[in-house]
Amino acid sequence: MAFFRKVVQPAAASDVLPVLAEPKPGVTDAEVVAYLRSVGAAAVDVIAPGFISALARRAILHDIGKIAHVHVKTLKEPRTA
Repeated sequence: MAFFRKVVQPAAASDVLPVLAEPKPGVTDAEVVAYLRSVGAAAVDVIAPGFISALARRAILHDIGKIAHVHVKTLKEPRTA
């Protein structure tokens, strides 16, 4: 018997989303981190060179797109036996 994980998006009602930002060419990780912090993002962390993880408001996703490619992280439901 195979077990499958159902992939779900964050709740639509939530204004804060977990995101992954990748700086566009010519933009540094530090510039993206500074921007995210300046607009009130929480839990901002460089997880690897070129990859910044944060909790950001939905409203800023369009604006940050000018300096970084932004992906909303998918959440997985816990596996049940």
